Amino acid sequence: MATLSRCCLPSGMCFCVAFPFLNKTVMDYFSTIDAFSSWRIFVLVCGLPSLISVIALYFLPESPKFLISKGKYDQARQVFQRMYECNTGNSKYSYPVLRLKGECDNSNVDMKFLKKRPLSIRIEENIEKLMGLIKVLFSLPYLKYLAISCFVDFGLMASYITMIMWFPEIFERFNAYEKYQTDSPELGVCVVSANKDTSTNIFEEFLKTFRKCDPSIDNRVFIETVIIGCSCIPTAVSLSYFMKKLGKNRVLVISLVLSGTATLLLNWVQNSTQTIILSCIFEALASLMEAVIFCVVVDSFPTNVRAIALAITATFGRLGAIFGNVIFGVLIDVNCVIPIYVFAGLQIASGILCLTMPQKENYIPLH
Repeated sequence: MATLSRCCLPSGMCFCVAFPFLNKTVMDYFSTIDAFSSWRIFVLVCGLPSLISVIALYFLPESPKFLISKGKYDQARQVFQRMYECNTGNSKYSYPVLRLKGECDNSNVDMKFLKKRPLSIRIEENIEKLMGLIKVLFSLPYLKYLAISCFVDFGLMASYITMIMWFPEIFERFNAYEKYQTDSPELGVCVVSANKDTSTNIFEEFLKTFRKCDPSIDNRVFIETVIIGCSCIPTAVSLSYFMKKLGKNRVLVISLVLSGTATLLLNWVQNSTQTIILSCIFEALASLMEAVIFCVVVDSFPTNVRAIALAITATFGRLGAIFGNVIFGVLIDVNCVIPIYVFAGLQIASGILCLTMPQKENYIPLH
C-alpha cells in the first residue's frame, strides 16, 4: 500500500493529467472565467485521488492485529472471516479458526471495566505509557536506527521534492538558453543559471514577457515533465521483485547512490536531452524510496514503538523537503553548484548509511 501510494505521486505528472490541464490551448474555455486557471484545475484534479482514498479507507476493516491488541477478539475474527471469504471464495462460516489468542486475555470484560474509569486517570496512564515507549525508542540500539532512518529520509526528501519542483524551471531555462545560444559548447545546469544574470540577450524575451504580465510557458516543458513522470513506472512495477531478490537495504543503497550520482552529473550535461535522461534516472530511482525506507523502519523496530518511529522519520523527511526548497531557491541564481553537491552528497551518504540498518532476519526483539 505504501509503495502504491508513493507510485501515485509521481504518476500525477503523467500525460493523462498534466498535459490536458496545464496546456492553456486545451483550457480556452476556462480561461474566460476569471476565477479559474489551468494550474488551479490541475491542483483540483491532483487532489481528487486523495479524497477518493479517504472515502475508500472508510470502508476498509480495522487491522486484526490492532483489534487483538485491544482485546476485541470477536471483531478481529470477523475481519479474518471476511478476508478468508474474499481470498478463497468459500463461505466465511467455514473459516477454520474458532478462537483467537493475543496480547490481551481472551475476554472483553477487562476492557469494558477499563473504559469505566475516569477520563483523567486514563489520560494519565496513556501519557505514562507513551513516555515509556519513547524511553524504549531512545535507548540503544533503537536510537541508532532512528537517527539513521531520520537522516536518510531527510536527505532523500530534501533532494527529491526539491528537484522535482525545480525541474520545470530548469527545463524552461535550458529551452531559452538553447534558443538564443545555439553555438554554446557547454550547457550545464549551473552554466545556464549563471548566464541568466550575465547575458541580457538570453533572457530578454523573458523580461518582456514579465513586463506584459503574460505568463506563457513553452509546451515543451510540460512534455518533458510528463516524460520524467512516466520514468517511474518501470521501477514501480519491478520494485517488489528486487526487494525480494536483493533485500530492502540493498535496494535503498543502490537506488540512493545511483540517484545521487545522477544529480551530481547534472553539472556536466551538454544539452537538454542529457538533462532529461539524468532527470528520468533520478525520478525512477528516488520516487519510491521513501516507501522502502518506511518498510525498513517497520522491520527495525518492535511493534509497540513502530508507529512513533515512523512518525518521527516522516517528520524529518518533511523538514528535509522544506530545507531543500529554501536553499535551492536562494542559491540557484547565486551559486548553483552548492545545492547540486549538497543534494548529491545527501543521497550518497544516505545510501551508505542504509548498510548499517538491520535486515529483517537480524531483528532485535524487545526484552
